[in-house]
Amino acid sequence: MIEAPFERAGLSLSWAHEFVVESNQIDPQPGENAPGSPLYDLHYAALAHVVATSLEDRYALPRDLHSMLLPGHPLAGVSRSQPITIGFRKMLHPRRVAHFTWRWNADVRETIGELRSRPCTWDERQDLIWDLHCELMNIRPFEIYNGRVGRLLLANHAILLGIEPALIRSDSREDYLARIRSHPSAAWVDEPRYRPSARRYRE
Repeated sequence: MIEAPFERAGLSLSWAHEFVVESNQIDPQPGENAPGSPLYDLHYAALAHVVATSLEDRYALPRDLHSMLLPGHPLAGVSRSQPITIGFRKMLHPRRVAHFTWRWNADVRETIGELRSRPCTWDERQDLIWDLHCELMNIRPFEIYNGRVGRLLLANHAILLGIEPALIRSDSREDYLARIRSHPSAAWVDEPRYRPSARRYRE
């Protein structure tokens, strides 16, 4: 077990274990979801990396995390190239994915940096990290493992803003997905340009 970054961040090993197990259950994949299995161990190592990165006051990157979760996989770190429909909902066209992801990464630094530069409430910090999470999920930057990457980044952003990362449980999966589907960024599928930033929804 990797202990040091979690302890330094004030997070318990049981929290880390639950984070990984629940995240893997939200988007089920074949294979065992327990310590010692590749599905679990790779996610646990990526979470440790996210926490360590946060403690160094750095932003984790979607592509890096995707590559950590899928080492040696031909799709690891590769932008989505296929159109996709989830249920009856079309997702952002693949030719816009790379640009939207690049703009999103820049927006993360701008919006979190701005919030850290001034006094702000817990609600403001929560609103921002969830806006950013929903946006990335509606961009859907990769063919697979988008949810796992997004939840790891949610933890990174929470620690950078000085709040405990959310533990999203699989039994609240439908509420979690509904929050993403109902977010204003779901309308990006019909928009030609990325509109920064998450704060625009509250202005």
